[in-house]
Order: sequence, then structure tokens, then C-alpha cells
Amino acid sequence: MKILRSLISVRVYAVFIGVFIMSSTVWAELPLMMFSFEDQEFDIGNTFEVEVRLRKADKELGSFSFTLLFDKQVLKIIAIDGGMHGNLPDANTIGSVNIAQFSSQWPIIDSCWVLSKITFQVIGDYCSVSELTLSQVTLYDTHIKHMDSDTENSGISVICPRAKLNGAPQGTIHDNYAQMQVTGTGLTHYKYSLDSLPYSDEISIDTPISLYNLSEGAHCIHVLGKIASVWQTKQEATKACWYIFMPRPYVQKISPVYGSENGHTTVDIQGMHFHSDCRVFLVMLKLKRSALLTQTLCAFHPDTFPKLLMSYLKILMKKK
Repeated sequence: MKILRSLISVRVYAVFIGVFIMSSTVWAELPLMMFSFEDQEFDIGNTFEVEVRLRKADKELGSFSFTLLFDKQVLKIIAIDGGMHGNLPDANTIGSVNIAQFSSQWPIIDSCWVLSKITFQVIGDYCSVSELTLSQVTLYDTHIKHMDSDTENSGISVICPRAKLNGAPQGTIHDNYAQMQVTGTGLTHYKYSLDSLPYSDEISIDTPISLYNLSEGAHCIHVLGKIASVWQTKQEATKACWYIFMPRPYVQKISPVYGSENGHTTVDIQGMHFHSDCRVFLVMLKLKRSALLTQTLCAFHPDTFPKLLMSYLKILMKKK
């Protein structure tokens, strides 16, 4: 019985030691093989360089080999700098290339070994996508011992028509007029729909959107951009919404309160809600001390009256 108790104590003690050692172990992070950038977007015909890097480990790298996979319909390899590799025409035909190198010294950027630099050209259609994938990775240290590693892939996409709206109203505005400019990488034309009405004919990107005589209430505009013959899809239309509230404008302050009978009096008028196409009319009554009577009106004739962006008006009074 004493022997059995001793064996149980020894086993419990051994298990305790094992758990303590395991809990105290710090597992080293595997070196990561990756590209020098994450997902990127390019135009058709663009060339770009991407580096294959390996995050430095506690062991010195002696050699590497890997297979680079890409979509041959989207990308074409122009050159490879660093590492022995297969024939480029064959690589572009099948969409993959093997790269390998032996060395004891590697260029270092951002705490990473730079293994190879590949130059691509974009040959795919608009909106096409290619994944850059690292496959069949083999690493050895300087003592010819195998090194484990993780890999991280990147994506390359060809630009899609994507309109941007500059100057679009936001929130609640006190104006029945709106103007905005359509921009976007590679765009040549656009068309728009206001408040779910049919889309307009295509318009040159150089022509802004000008909206007049908008009613009070909510408004939304949807815009589609165009590159070459490819249109932005309606499901991905660029959208801007705002609300129009047109409070009655009124004058708060007139300075000076009285004008001279000789005329040529400069009057400063301050008020609220002087929106575009709003005019302030002054009437001078020939009473004692030439009192001024003001009347605030708004006329919505955008083709006749320019947009006013002033918080006050200066009107020159002339003798009748």
C-alpha cells in the first residue's frame, strides 16, 4: 500500500511538472513569406513591381524555392530579379513560375529578407481580378536544415468604373439648387438618375451636374461612371441624398436705420436664410428722417439671378 501511494505521488508530481513546462513554453512565430503589398488596383497596360519577402527568423536563411501562381488572363510577367526561374513565355502560358535561390546574404527591408522581385504587366479586362499565390514553399537554413513557414497571398484587380461625387449636398440644406462634379479614375462619361427617374443620356466627365428648382423634401441622386465601353453597374451606383427645407427668409438688422435725402447711402442688411436667388428689396419712404422700409422676397429664376453666398447685402441707395 505504501509503495502504491508513493507511485501515485510520483505520477502526480510528474504530471504537475509537465503541465508547468508546457504552460511556460513560448512558441516561436513561424517566419512569414509574403508580398511587398496587399491588394492593389491598376489600369489596363500598367506595369508594377512586387517583392516576395520573408520575415526574418531566429535562423539564417540559406536557400528557398517556391511556385508563384497568377491568372494568365489578367497578368503577364515582364521580368524577374532575384532567383533562378523558369522560362518566362512558358510561365505566362501556364500562369505559374518556379523561383529558387541559394545564398548566405539577402537584402533586408522592414525586417524582411527580400527573396525576389517580379515585374508584371496588366493585360486583363476592366474589373478582372488575379490572385498572387505562393505555393510549394521550401526553406532551408544555412546548416541545410528545413525551416517551416507561413504564407500570405495578395490580390491584383483591374480598375472598375466607379464614380465619385464632389460637392454633393449632405444633410439638410436651405437651397433649391445643387451642383456637383463627377470624378473617378479613368472615367470619361457618366449618367445620373434623380429621385428614381430614368437615367440621363451619357454626359462628358468635364460637365458638372446642375440641378435647379428642386422641391422641398428628400432628394437622392444615383450616378454611373463609364470607362471605355464598360459602365458601372446599377447595383454599385454612387449615391448621394439630402433634404431641402426652405424657411422664409427675413431681415434681422439694417444699418444705418435712416438714410440721407441726398442719396448715396450704403446700407448693410443682415438676415437669416438668404438662399440662392433670394433678393432683398428696399423702399425709401419720404417721411420724416427718411425712414427705410424693407421687404424680403425670393424669386426662383436661376437663369436670371446668380447664386448668392453672402450673409449680408450692400445696396447703394440713390436719390429718386
